[in-house]
Amino acid sequence: VKLLDFGVAKCLNTNSSVHLTAAGTTVGTPHYMSPEQARGDAVDHRSDLWSVGALLFHALSGEPPYDDPRTHRLLVRIATEAPPCLGALCPNVPIELIKIVDKALETDVEQRWQSAAEMANALALSGYTSYH
Repeated sequence: VKLLDFGVAKCLNTNSSVHLTAAGTTVGTPHYMSPEQARGDAVDHRSDLWSVGALLFHALSGEPPYDDPRTHRLLVRIATEAPPCLGALCPNVPIELIKIVDKALETDVEQRWQSAAEMANALALSGYTSYH
């Protein structure tokens, strides 16, 4: 599996001479937006790690952690509800991998992986990585 696109973009460069969307406007698929992004709060690299966790959840379970046909309600769910338990949905997924995904999907950014290297190291130690 190769991840190519999270489906979400946010215009950060307000000095550009070309504006396709207003600065600060979010476009794309909201299923992989972190809770803080769904609330319109400031985001950092840990928001990206939440998105990686959401992608892993989707890849392992066959469904995104949050879903609703109405975008507004989907964003409210992401911003206010705890993520579903991957282990309950997929009891055959190894517990080490469930713990990694659960930590990535923590609502509190301070409880999430603090760096991509930290998350990658946990994946490597779990034995569930492959580089091709």
